[in-house]
Amino acid sequence: MKIINTANNKVLANIITNHRMSIEEALELVGYDLSQCDDDGAYIDDDGEQFWIEDCEEADED
Repeated sequence: MKIINTANNKVLANIITNHRMSIEEALELVGYDLSQCDDDGAYIDDDGEQFWIEDCEEADED
C-alpha cells in the first residue's frame, strides 16, 4: 500500500500489508502523529513540509 500526497506526488508511506487499512491508519503506522496538526489543519511530513489528509490517496503499486 502506497500513500501519496497528490499535491506534490510525494510518497508519504509505503507499507506491505495483508489487509486493507485507511489512509489515516497507514500514515499512523509509519509514524505520523495525526492527533497534532497546525491551525490550518495541515500535518508535517518527514521533510518538514505541510500536507493535508484530503490531498492523500492510495496509489497503485509499481
